[in-house]
Amino acid sequence: MILPRGVWAVASGLAGDALLAWMAGVGEAAAWTFRRPPRGDAQALQDLAQMRARAPWLAVHGRRDLAQLAGADATIAGAQSIEWSALGERTRVLSPNLMLGASVHDDSEWLHAAEHLQPRFVVLGPLFETPSKREILAPQGISGLRQMVSRGCPVIAIGGI
Repeated sequence: MILPRGVWAVASGLAGDALLAWMAGVGEAAAWTFRRPPRGDAQALQDLAQMRARAPWLAVHGRRDLAQLAGADATIAGAQSIEWSALGERTRVLSPNLMLGASVHDDSEWLHAAEHLQPRFVVLGPLFETPSKREILAPQGISGLRQMVSRGCPVIAIGGI
């Protein structure tokens, strides 16, 4: 499976009509990601089914089970997901066709993810200041992006772009 290049559109905390409006507005995004569903699993699966029908490539943050059930292309583990040491091996065994990525916010998280997950790609954020991360996470900037790219793993940069 090839990782898409280009714009990745992130649907965060969206469901129902708000998600439909978001899908109509993402334009030519190469990949769509789904994170923080605001309702239960049944609604999340319905929303993912609608996304899967339209998405050129689909990833689900933190929920390998939903990703697998929805026929997503990838699952993205993050600092707030299941412990990485448990998730990595289980994801490879239970979902061999599901690409595994890791959401990281700095170099120390990358080292931890690389050790436990051996991800095929990383999502690095925030790259620049963004309202949703203000006073929570420091922006990595271009220097942080360069450092992450030097690790040799494909990097998807998000946040404030």
